[in-house]
Amino acid sequence: MTLKRKTPLRKTPLRRGRKPERTPKGAIVVVATQKELEWISTNPVAKKHLRRIPKGATPIEKLLGEGLIQRASTFKAKPKPMKKRAASNPGWWFIALEIWDERSRVCEVCGVSLGDEPRPEFFSHLLPRGGYRKYKLFKPNIVLKCDTCHHTWHHEGPNKLRFFSKWEPVCELYYTLQREANGVEG
Repeated sequence: MTLKRKTPLRKTPLRRGRKPERTPKGAIVVVATQKELEWISTNPVAKKHLRRIPKGATPIEKLLGEGLIQRASTFKAKPKPMKKRAASNPGWWFIALEIWDERSRVCEVCGVSLGDEPRPEFFSHLLPRGGYRKYKLFKPNIVLKCDTCHHTWHHEGPNKLRFFSKWEPVCELYYTLQREANGVEG
């Protein structure tokens, strides 16, 4: 008794020089040009060997169903646990609380009252904490701003904001700190 394959073992029509790779399931994975994909979809012989795709499937599901691509590994990396801070490095929040007690509790740009409770979004580092590590805990680098001004600072930046009168003092402080951090005299 001879066993017959349900589907004959055929290669997808290709231009010369391309070789398909066999996957463990026996599907053929091919990187095809748009013309080749159009030819496969219109050729009844090639179409007969493609799996049927449910209506409304996304383009990725269609390509998966046609065997033109295969799903990558479903491996998901576990999130790394956060390292605990050393007792000698409590972060910048303790400096922020000192600033909250020392300065008037108003936005240094627009003058809006910030209330009685300190929130992290009220404390804006002019020089970024990641790029200027030594200035992370430097009090002049931390400016009190309302939510709107803090958001504007991060999305517009000092180069655009320096032309507005209410932003001039903050931008001037930013440029002074930047020159000092980079060792530029001026």
